[in-house]
Amino acid sequence: MKAQVTFIDFILKEWLLIASGAGLVSTAFYAKHFPVYSIQEMQVLFILFVLFIAVNGLQKSGVILKIAQSIEKGKAIPLKLVVTTFFLSMLVTNDIALIVIVPLTLSLNPESVTSLRHRTQAIDSTAVKKIPA
Repeated sequence: MKAQVTFIDFILKEWLLIASGAGLVSTAFYAKHFPVYSIQEMQVLFILFVLFIAVNGLQKSGVILKIAQSIEKGKAIPLKLVVTTFFLSMLVTNDIALIVIVPLTLSLNPESVTSLRHRTQAIDSTAVKKIPA
């Protein structure tokens, strides 16, 4: 019974991996051949995989949370995130910058995100009122 429970937990925890594998298999059946990747494509996939592991390690070690807490201090949180993404995108490609910034954004305190959402909605509502019909 314990093995069955852990298998179900694995399926629930790793649903994206299972969905990706099912998509690969169904694509192979539809195209009637298994996809073939070149060495360069495999190197890029390996580098992205390693980056995902590194970001996950930073997230589990608490580094991303500490950076998120330092971003939350003061005002202009959205501006700080945009500027961080801007300068990070100068150093690395846009997809790698997003792989790093998205977990950072998700680690922000929900209260600050909620207050940002209310401010954004207030700005949007005033902008809609000023647009002539």
